[in-house]
Amino acid sequence: MYHSLKDAFSGITVISEEASKDCDKVFVPDPWVPVSNLKEYDIGDDFENIEDITIWIDPLDATKEFTENLLQYVTTMVCIAVRGKPVIGVIYKPFETKKEHKLYWAWVGRGASPNLYNLPKHGGNEPPILIVSRSHAGQVHNISKIAFGDFQIVSAAGAGFKFLEVAVGNATAYIHTTAINKWDICSGTAIISALGGKTTSLFDGHFINFDSSDTKILTSGLLATMTGHNWYLDKFLNI
Repeated sequence: MYHSLKDAFSGITVISEEASKDCDKVFVPDPWVPVSNLKEYDIGDDFENIEDITIWIDPLDATKEFTENLLQYVTTMVCIAVRGKPVIGVIYKPFETKKEHKLYWAWVGRGASPNLYNLPKHGGNEPPILIVSRSHAGQVHNISKIAFGDFQIVSAAGAGFKFLEVAVGNATAYIHTTAINKWDICSGTAIISALGGKTTSLFDGHFINFDSSDTKILTSGLLATMTGHNWYLDKFLNI
């Protein structure tokens, strides 16, 4: 993935969790040929200077779960950020058996894959459903209990998987309290944003910068929601 993107778009900045100098040479077709297929999304002249673009990729999210054969959590992610803002996110589930649930994508202001337009399943008066990391939960259980009292918590692996659970309404918020790499969260941030939701750092409420010159690790926690973001944020900020 890394070398294919570098070969296809000379000079572009690509940041990847994994990159091998000895990988097999992969044929890369002309990247501009499929652009004609995007006319329905009204991209017009929506092209940016290459120095403003950063591509973040995670070829194998939920690596630990992959080795444990918990393949439902495994995803592959690609994100395009322009001047630090994620605008295109792609999350692919390579081991999903249902074709319509394998590929999820969104482009801020342009559109999203049909499988992302599910109606939320969570009612506004019900306790929150928080989705958190099964292997890096940190103190999120205790902090969430103090913040919300009565709540449902779901432990899952893979940042891509958890973002999608929020995007389709199976969880109301994705909470992460420990350090996390930005290639894990760029695609999900773009998808949530394209659908009208919001992703910020948890402990200060700031938007996350995905520019290549910024740090590659987020240490101030993560909060992703489709609705009621400030309500969740206030709960944690007031602990």
